[in-house]
Amino acid sequence: MSWYSVDELESSFEDTKDFLLPFDLGTWLRVGLIVLFVGGGTSTGFSDFGSIGDGIDADEEFDSSLLDEIRQDMSELGITASGLMFVAVAGIAAVIFLFTYLSAVFEFIFFQAFKDRKPEIRRGLSLHYGNGFKYFLFNVAVLLTWIASFGVIVASVIRFSWQGALVILAMIPLWIGLWLLSFVVRNFALPDIVSNNTSFLQAVRNGIGYARNEWKQTGVFIVLKIFVGIAASIAAGIVYLIALLIVGIPLLIVGIILGIIFLPLGIIVGVVGLVLAIIIWITIQIPVQSFVFQWVYNVFGRFDDQS
Repeated sequence: MSWYSVDELESSFEDTKDFLLPFDLGTWLRVGLIVLFVGGGTSTGFSDFGSIGDGIDADEEFDSSLLDEIRQDMSELGITASGLMFVAVAGIAAVIFLFTYLSAVFEFIFFQAFKDRKPEIRRGLSLHYGNGFKYFLFNVAVLLTWIASFGVIVASVIRFSWQGALVILAMIPLWIGLWLLSFVVRNFALPDIVSNNTSFLQAVRNGIGYARNEWKQTGVFIVLKIFVGIAASIAAGIVYLIALLIVGIPLLIVGIILGIIFLPLGIIVGVVGLVLAIIIWITIQIPVQSFVFQWVYNVFGRFDDQS
């Protein structure tokens, strides 16, 4: 008996090479943008060294007159501190929700790129903005369920002391179910929608059917994907660390020297270093994430062929 997820490793590696090579700047830039939104490029692990240089003297007295004037102007305009806080929180929440929605849409765009064998951002957006919103709502619902389950645990502990912790045992099946459902939706439903133009709800039903009817194949897929994710993260992290040492040490030395001479120059070097770190991370993630998504798409194809 062959295992779909194992069999597709080598073919997915070759498909990824054909997708990214020979090198085309436009393709890599578009894939880099996709990777940024799907999560591969959101964490740089980079320390900003743009703070080199002299700071504010701790012994200097702070002049509060300017702050008093600002408060008075805000009061005259009817602006309160709580109102500003609400606007700030609402703005941050809006940005987070927008990015989360775009992240959902770009997962479809990534799968669409492997179906079409070329990344097309505009076409992907026009095809999948609706499905992306449904997937976004699904993720929000799962997140709220997680939060609610932990809230029940906290409330039970507060109400019933240590006996309330037994609620955790009742929550374990729920957590496992949520995780499995999320796995099915991301790895079966999303490629099904892209490959077969299936509706979101029908794709979820199909994914649950794949997992139930071929539970052994699904179990191997889950375990192997965890190991592939860990191995890919370690490999990408090592390459990223080496690249940071090669690029970051010279920039750090230059930043220190320029920061001592003139602080703004040191800050500029720090900003340049941060931008380079992000670019390097995304560049490393392009082949890594491309392989993972290509592999998932190919494995789904095997499940779909057997259905």
